[in-house]
Amino acid sequence: MLFLLIISIGYFVYVKRFQIAAELWHWRHGNQTIIGNYQVPVPKHWLITELGYEASTLVNTSSNFPKDGKLHTSAAIIISPFQNWSVGANGFWLAHERQRLVRENVEIVAVNTVKFENESITCIGGRELNAILGDASNARMPKMDAISLNCMSERGLNVLFVGEPSDVQPFYRFLSQIRHRK
Repeated sequence: MLFLLIISIGYFVYVKRFQIAAELWHWRHGNQTIIGNYQVPVPKHWLITELGYEASTLVNTSSNFPKDGKLHTSAAIIISPFQNWSVGANGFWLAHERQRLVRENVEIVAVNTVKFENESITCIGGRELNAILGDASNARMPKMDAISLNCMSERGLNVLFVGEPSDVQPFYRFLSQIRHRK
């Protein structure tokens, strides 16, 4: 009986390991982190991992997906500041990203600019994972609604997002809460 109890507890901890890691991170660090010269919010139930060179990944650990036969993905955000980014280079970056998406046959479904403090960040993207995975009409390939966004601020904060269409508006709210480090 004790053996079954230990196995059950071990299984629970294994299944919930990312949620537990997120709770521990928030308990130690609060609801924000510093990345480069930016103070970045870390929403509850999101796990953050450092990638080195002042880059970090945030992953939503509380995603609940419908059982609809589609391939779903937890929202993930990668944040990295570029040093030596010149204000005004954002127009060149946006044109380059637009050309890249067109070249890769990605339907552009979002182009949006969000303000945070005295800086703006522009995002562009679409269903890039569908284009990478190939024709969604292939009977062996499950359909996917994931949206990828690549965002660049005026001062070089690069933010990459992948998530469900329902995660896009909360992502824009997340961007608006970024602050400069004080």
